[in-house]
Amino acid sequence: MKERVIMLAVELPNEIEKRLERLAKKTGRTKDDYIREALLECLDGWEDVALSEDESIEETLEVLGDEELMTAIRKARQEEERGQGIPWVEAK
Repeated sequence: MKERVIMLAVELPNEIEKRLERLAKKTGRTKDDYIREALLECLDGWEDVALSEDESIEETLEVLGDEELMTAIRKARQEEERGQGIPWVEAK
């Protein structure tokens, strides 16, 4: 079964359209090919960012809900403020 294709109209600044036209003529590919490919690459990146933000929020909420861990973080921050912190190189 053939995948359903939807036509989408997009307004482009004249300069982008000219660049796209030159590229398509030079390579023999269509402007649609390049637009689809560019859109897929951008969507992949945007989805990665959106999903990682969701995961980060969930992880942050887990940390905030862990009273023992939060107590340790508060203690470490207080030590740091008093100049009692350990340099990262030594802590590793």
